[in-house]
Amino acid sequence: MPQSITSIHNSLIKKQLSCQELIKSYLDKIKKNDGKIHAFLEVFGDEAKAKAKEIDAKIAKKEKIGLLEGVPIALKDNLLYKNYIASSGSKILEK
Repeated sequence: MPQSITSIHNSLIKKQLSCQELIKSYLDKIKKNDGKIHAFLEVFGDEAKAKAKEIDAKIAKKEKIGLLEGVPIALKDNLLYKNYIASSGSKILEK
């Protein structure tokens, strides 16, 4: 599995890997390991899968995708993300 942003991008545009496959592999890894390490408060799997499908469709239509399109990311919970709680790891800010 490609690791760098550039290698992920190149694998996607060369169709060596679909964005849906990439996202599935990351979600599977989170599901397998997060019970032990508790790195994620929330995982936006449905959103990631839907976006991956859109990106694969763009690639299939030979549309350009941005360098970061399709690259999985993790957001710290001190960053604001629309419709989600930014708790900054504080119980007071959770709700």
